[in-house]
Amino acid sequence: MKHEQLDPIAHVFKVLAKPSRIEVLRELLLGPRTVGELESLCSISPASLAQTINVLKQDGVLGVKSVQNLEFVEIIDERVRSAVRSFFPELDLAQGIPTEVLNQDSVPQRSAKPAPSGSDTLMRILTALNDSDQTD
Repeated sequence: MKHEQLDPIAHVFKVLAKPSRIEVLRELLLGPRTVGELESLCSISPASLAQTINVLKQDGVLGVKSVQNLEFVEIIDERVRSAVRSFFPELDLAQGIPTEVLNQDSVPQRSAKPAPSGSDTLMRILTALNDSDQTD
């Protein structure tokens, strides 16, 4: 594998190198959020949140959409989205809905999956990154 082919994978690991980034990205797996919503959901200070969002926007990971005078932050880098999803098996990966909601009586139950080991998670990240490279 050539060095250039590894750059996108290295980028994902760079993005995930800080816990505050992972926390913000985890919340954004459930869909676009306003900065105010992220402030109430994340355990980091407003200044750290603003810095985290700015860094992730500059890196091409997050985008901002304006809707009726509100700005919504969302994940736009599918490789990063796939990598973050692999660390949070409690989320429904297809729809971004917590499994507790899916397991209510009105929705068919899904079998619970055990949390993956670290090496399983790494393999899923690499597989997802490879798959997204082939679809580009």
